[in-house]
Amino acid sequence: MDASLAEDVFLDLTEAQVIAEVQKSKRSKLIVEEYISGTELRITVVGGKVVGAYIRNPPNVVGDGVHTIAELVDLKNKKFETFIYPKRIHLEQEAEGHLAKSGKKTSDIPRDGEKVTLWHYRNNRHGAEFETATHLLNDSLKQVVISASQAIGLPVTGIDIVISDDENTPGSFILEINERPNFSQHVFPDLGASAGMLPFDSIIDLYFPKSTFNKFNNAMFDYKPVLNTMQSGAMDSVALPVIRDDFQHFRINFRSELVAEAVALKLRRSGAFIIVKPQTAGAEYVLDVLFSPRSLMFLQSDRKIIKELAPELEKVISWPSPDLVKATFTSEARGQWARIDPLSELPLSF
Repeated sequence: MDASLAEDVFLDLTEAQVIAEVQKSKRSKLIVEEYISGTELRITVVGGKVVGAYIRNPPNVVGDGVHTIAELVDLKNKKFETFIYPKRIHLEQEAEGHLAKSGKKTSDIPRDGEKVTLWHYRNNRHGAEFETATHLLNDSLKQVVISASQAIGLPVTGIDIVISDDENTPGSFILEINERPNFSQHVFPDLGASAGMLPFDSIIDLYFPKSTFNKFNNAMFDYKPVLNTMQSGAMDSVALPVIRDDFQHFRINFRSELVAEAVALKLRRSGAFIIVKPQTAGAEYVLDVLFSPRSLMFLQSDRKIIKELAPELEKVISWPSPDLVKATFTSEARGQWARIDPLSELPLSF
């Protein structure tokens, strides 16, 4: 009742085990619930909408006919030891007991391709595996978790739910509602390229409704290069551009990384503020572009190339008139020349 990461949570206990755990527990409050087996999911709800879901599978290893169960666990742990949030399987006493129920020991060598479930805990702390499931949810299940989040009035929730596989207890059952849900599993390597960033985008959109995701005239910037540069000692302050109403913001998708990079190069040279990053879903690449009026003036010379590479971008830009561009740069050029040589009256043309 007062912890996280499945601390002091015990599953599928006998009556005697329940009594034993209650007697030795040092906590002031405990919850005893009916155990229902089935498919367990974490579903994230943001602002009354389901924005992400994944199935939580119990930790397991797959035999190769050579290594023991204990050795397979070590090999699997090494695979994930480089990640910031490591998923490690610990062969504790409970795992030994779970294996014993199926007549196995950690010293056994499973057959090639044989899947061995180590225990029934399905959280990251115990080495669970996650399988993306957002696309598998039906409208009925979505409404269950949306109603649950609205019932307790939390705008951002992570709801744990189990879909029973017991014909005596059919249906879906809410295990708990997390007011501080962990989002790392939504992008954990197990989920692969299909796991998008929708939960994170949705949270930002909820609290900052004028964010770039909604295509308002705001902007985002890549803070890491700025942070790295400041930490290097090369600078001690950074001035970000003040975004005015005459700035233009667009987000354009490309199927080709090569085309996206080519367009990005032209935009950078013009002084536009951009972020280029590959999408996690599919093969698309995104250009998130913020144009100042001045950057569009510089981009005029590459307008023909932009039209060929990104016709959809060229069409939506509100281009400054050629006369305004010419007048602006002519005026500035004359001013620069006058400061260099006040006596010169050479005509300039563009």
